[in-house]
Amino acid sequence: MYRGWCQAAYEHELDARLVPVAVGPTPLVLARTPQGVRAFDAACPHRGAHLGYGGRLDGDAIVCPFHGKRIGLGAGAGRYRVREHPVLGYGGMVFVQPGAGPDNGFGAFLDDLAASHLFVPGFSRSVAVRADLVVENAFDATHFRPVHGIGNEPLFTILPGEPALPGEPTQTGAFTVTGTFVLPTSPWQRASAGTRSVSVPFVARAFSPYVVVSRLGGDHPYVTITAATPRPEGGCVIRFSLAIPTATHAAMPAERREGLYRYLMEHSLAGIEQDVPIWEHLVEPSAPGYDDADGVVVAFREFRESFRESCSPPARRMEG
Repeated sequence: MYRGWCQAAYEHELDARLVPVAVGPTPLVLARTPQGVRAFDAACPHRGAHLGYGGRLDGDAIVCPFHGKRIGLGAGAGRYRVREHPVLGYGGMVFVQPGAGPDNGFGAFLDDLAASHLFVPGFSRSVAVRADLVVENAFDATHFRPVHGIGNEPLFTILPGEPALPGEPTQTGAFTVTGTFVLPTSPWQRASAGTRSVSVPFVARAFSPYVVVSRLGGDHPYVTITAATPRPEGGCVIRFSLAIPTATHAAMPAERREGLYRYLMEHSLAGIEQDVPIWEHLVEPSAPGYDDADGVVVAFREFRESFRESCSPPARRMEG
């Protein structure tokens, strides 16, 4: 298990004032409060009842379903309190940072993205693979051609911290690579008549071992947000969403854009399904036989290991 940001839920899944969720073996409860969605440890400090199952939100406390004790929320006085965790909410996505950890500018990046893009919440898919390996896939350049059939083997460059493309925000601490994909033309990636492929700049940023934000640029850019959250029983839940430039969204008739967004979602799910048989039958060697083409993957794994250590930024609450 690693620390860092993960997507705990979509907002449409929060169908009660208290909703139980989990990040790996860590049980959490999401609370809808006047201040927004907040996240807390779910285990009652009295006798361990899960506050998300039968607990009742009452002002600044949760009433435990087992013995009726009032459990305070976050820091403060009182014998029984549960720890609060940072939360970010954007476009129907709810991100949580259990136990804190490196922020790597994730909130600031989403703020900047929200200023110029429309978020489109997507789908969930459970997979029997470690969550960090799902995110690692975005940086595994040599798998895109044999698994996904793109027209080239992209050469990825690791960026230090400057904007990946003109006009993009600078991020602090995210693991970022850039390259170029040669993709077949499609309803979204259009090209001139008679052209069967298009070269598209690609940027991928991991803000934690569990969240990667990728941008396909060119004449028809869009952003994907892929979050893989560990499940208590093993494996993970992949949640996939889009961010579409607001100018692109506004320029299209509603019927056309809904069809195109549906196409992007279906195409992305199909790409994940291509990976699933490999993920679910992966036999990881104790000593991988890396070659020169694996340098970016090795660097991502070093980045991933930095999340074994904790830091404690202040909690941010989801508005709305």
